Amino acid sequence: MQKKEDFKEITSDIDSICDNKKYSRRDFIHSLSATSFGLFGMGAFISSCGKKEITVSSDLAMAYCKGVLDILKIVHEREFPTIRKAAALGIQAKMQGHFLFSKMVDGMLPGETSNSRPGMPNIYRTDKLRNAVRDDFIVTNDPYATHGLTERLIKVIGISKPSLLNKETPPKSLNNMGTFRIEDVSHLVIYTHISPEDGIVKVKGLEYPLGPVSGIIQSYVFHVLTAEIMEGLIKEGMYPKIG
Repeated sequence: MQKKEDFKEITSDIDSICDNKKYSRRDFIHSLSATSFGLFGMGAFISSCGKKEITVSSDLAMAYCKGVLDILKIVHEREFPTIRKAAALGIQAKMQGHFLFSKMVDGMLPGETSNSRPGMPNIYRTDKLRNAVRDDFIVTNDPYATHGLTERLIKVIGISKPSLLNKETPPKSLNNMGTFRIEDVSHLVIYTHISPEDGIVKVKGLEYPLGPVSGIIQSYVFHVLTAEIMEGLIKEGMYPKIG
């Protein structure tokens, strides 16, 4: 019979088998120690986070706000003559009994131009643009949907966007944007003056600027144009339903 002392000595290094893996009792003790230390360290980290006040400089947020305002100022200064001309075409079409259509896509907030939205005048049809006929009026940032409509004497007002080729697109960006230009399918184009990158805040360490702005500026242009049309209609005694 084996002595008790000898049995202890043999079993001290016997591997325990768990999930088809072998661990020595010494490894098991080490793992417990490491786990305890890890848990202690995590607890200390969480505790320190609770005590430490996190501060944000708001530099990027302020840069984004300034960038948006700068672009809005440019649009206001350079595009209002075109917006007024476009509005005159819309007012004329409506007064003559024709339809106004709108289709705004790509980067716009969902429901941004919906007729049922509070504050939105119910002056646009939003069904397929192919339903438009001669002397109807269309405002859109999707020139692919209006291809061939100007030949049918439908008034098309284009709103530019960074992802679509237009006369303001820098030459270096032409390779990735095809050859289809918004000017080719529009009577008038209202430019949003947004760079192809869309983002407007450059940050050291980031490959591309952050903070996309196209949705905000396109919405602004659309609603300003709509307000101009509404002003003309109200002067003629027409009060469309709002929302």
